[in-house]
Amino acid sequence: EEAAVKADLLALAGLHDAIRTAKERYSMRDEKLVESLVARDSTPRHYAAILVASELRTLYLYELGVKFVRVKLSKEEPSGGILCGIHLSKEDETRLRAQAEQLAQAFINIRYPCIS
Repeated sequence: EEAAVKADLLALAGLHDAIRTAKERYSMRDEKLVESLVARDSTPRHYAAILVASELRTLYLYELGVKFVRVKLSKEEPSGGILCGIHLSKEDETRLRAQAEQLAQAFINIRYPCIS
């Protein structure tokens, strides 16, 4: 089981790096993204911003899920924060964190029932 945990931790590190790289590849981000979202006009830029914001939110969910699984497998305290890339309300942040915890727990329950 220890070898499986090490292999999964390595795979999760790779997935985490891929998610970070994907988030960095968006040309519409930061102020440019916020301005395009706030514009609320019917332009392609506004609709693209909606899509980018949705994708960043999804990537954030997966990045949190990876972090939570890594913490459970390594039995270490979480380190470093994760940024979403878009502004989230407190309620949305809480909901995403809960969903990521559930995702991580489901992974652990399936792969490592003795850990859960």
